[in-house]
Amino acid sequence: MSRSQGRRKLAGWTAGIAFVWLVALPWLSALPGPRANIEWLRAQRIDPSARYYTEVEAMEPILERLNAELTGRSDAGRAAAGRSRPAP
Repeated sequence: MSRSQGRRKLAGWTAGIAFVWLVALPWLSALPGPRANIEWLRAQRIDPSARYYTEVEAMEPILERLNAELTGRSDAGRAAAGRSRPAP
């Protein structure tokens, strides 16, 4: 395979992937069925990128505690949870 054929093949694959990602998927998400699913997820406050949908609400206090620990905020959240920050 010549160099120009390889470049054309790469350009074709890139254009195909871009078309699917930028045109086909947004169009599909606008159809009534997928749109209803998307709206239901938003209404339930479910993040589709979360690993376990059933644990989204349970993760909120955990994430708040971790954010507080990372930013060095007050120990109020940890004291309420009965946990202390591990020694470095």
